[in-house]
Amino acid sequence: MAPQLAHFREIPRLGRAANGTWGESFEFLVVADPQLGMRNMDTTRAPDEEEEQYLAQTVAFANAVKPRFVVVVGDLVDRHAVEGEEHFRTQADALYKHLDQVHNDVPVLFLPGNHDIGDVPTALSMAEYKSSFGDDYFQFWASGCRFLCLNSQLLVEEALTTPELKQAADDQHQWLTKILSAQDPQPKHTVVFMHISPALDAYDEDQAYFNLPPEPRRRLVEQLRAGGVSRIFAGHFHREARCDAGDGLEIITTSAIGLNLITKPKGDRRNLAGIGGAVMSETVSGCRLVRVSATGISDEYVTVAEMKRRVAGGGEKRPADEAGPEAKVAKTE
Repeated sequence: MAPQLAHFREIPRLGRAANGTWGESFEFLVVADPQLGMRNMDTTRAPDEEEEQYLAQTVAFANAVKPRFVVVVGDLVDRHAVEGEEHFRTQADALYKHLDQVHNDVPVLFLPGNHDIGDVPTALSMAEYKSSFGDDYFQFWASGCRFLCLNSQLLVEEALTTPELKQAADDQHQWLTKILSAQDPQPKHTVVFMHISPALDAYDEDQAYFNLPPEPRRRLVEQLRAGGVSRIFAGHFHREARCDAGDGLEIITTSAIGLNLITKPKGDRRNLAGIGGAVMSETVSGCRLVRVSATGISDEYVTVAEMKRRVAGGGEKRPADEAGPEAKVAKTE
């Protein structure tokens, strides 16, 4: 089975002992916000046919390009367990139905989003998430590179409403501190995955719904810079965004493989009030293909339409001078 669940903050198949030495360049896929059921949130809450089709196309793309791993950066489902265990289970089962089809040589990894555990997580939502998808934060290794997956809800101060949540947030912080201080072996690259992006457009931007509050953002980013992290990959925004966080750290926010959002003309795209609609389109929905070499990390956003073309062509990338309209559409609001 392709999905690999973290236990004891590790992925057994991707431990440091077997993967702590640099081998050769490789690729991985970042998939954001499948959020199955989002399109039917006001009706049946069942996964939508097109949502599932796009997820199935992502599986076909993964099997064609054979990345080192696939990581789904949260909002796996639309309804967490507290909002309805039946809906949570139906949506989670639909997700597994497709991701189980990823080739056995390509691990699929999960981390939580706010729709998976709630804006304010509870004991029930966390227990159901962990039962279905494994630990909420963990590390793994691939070809001498260290990868850290975080629970971004534990970084939202407004969500820490109970002593238990405050303790969980402190536990994650202490774990991250310990991991980043362990430099033996020295990783070739260190990369972080999380659901909510620390910042979308500018490191010093104001707090909004789609980013982290300034103080937790500052603490996290300073800690990650000091630990040698060069990339943060996030979702949640249902649109594309990039931010230079300084000292070689770049924050890359990936559009949803499911339903994406449209920003109102002159609207503040970082807040809910700036949403002017939603779109489900092969030229907008997609995933991120990341290439890792000994000297750096590069990435590209690949739409569903482009995935189809590459799968038909055996996984080959289209030459830059033949880039189709979908690449441009996917980067517009």
